[in-house]
Amino acid sequence: MNDVERFRRMREAAREIFLHALAKASIAKGFGRHVHCERGVLRVCEDLYDLHVYSRVLVISIGKAGHTMVEALAQQMGAAALEGIVASSVEPSAQVRGFRYFHGGHPTPNAESIHAAKAILKALEGQTAASLVIFLLSGGGSSIVEKPIDDEISLDDLMATYRALVHSGAPITEINAIRKHLSAVKGGRLAQAAFPAQQVSWLVSDVPEGMADALASGPTMPDSTSVEDCYRIAEKHELVAQLPHST
Repeated sequence: MNDVERFRRMREAAREIFLHALAKASIAKGFGRHVHCERGVLRVCEDLYDLHVYSRVLVISIGKAGHTMVEALAQQMGAAALEGIVASSVEPSAQVRGFRYFHGGHPTPNAESIHAAKAILKALEGQTAASLVIFLLSGGGSSIVEKPIDDEISLDDLMATYRALVHSGAPITEINAIRKHLSAVKGGRLAQAAFPAQQVSWLVSDVPEGMADALASGPTMPDSTSVEDCYRIAEKHELVAQLPHST
């Protein structure tokens, strides 16, 4: 066997391995392994949720995989049992019945990102201790759903801030640290808005392991960063002069 033939076979083997791993890692198969619903009892890994005891089950799905995750959940629970909001940058070929869809921007937010955040916050405000809120979170959620924590921050300023952060060379954890402190929905604020409802978050992560609060800027996760961290990061990457005055 010559070197050319050996190289061709190595490429084919590598491609087969990649495609096999990609198929095994699909969201639908992941849900099939870890999520199951039978006779009104939802099992997520080792946790059980008796759907009969909740007056309402609300699903909030955010990120590039927002629609795919809702589809996978509907396969396990039945679409008729679900309602909620999907915010994604990917336009689905068909929508799941019972859901409102928003086409948020990525990698920078757009007007739909703001509308999605407002709709989600409004939906969460109406939940009680008898509600179950299921959060489905995936990559891209930081820009796809966004609402400035201060009304003085315009959409144009927000977009300029995102562009400066994305092009700063800072790692995603540092970028999202700043995003969290400018946002009314990040850094655990969606979880706060959903209180006192029972909540569960399912994550399809594109951030380093052990940094769940960085995925979509952690809308349902405790914030491990501080305002002081934001100033340090901005100075480290020479961002202060690039950011709009309002941010």
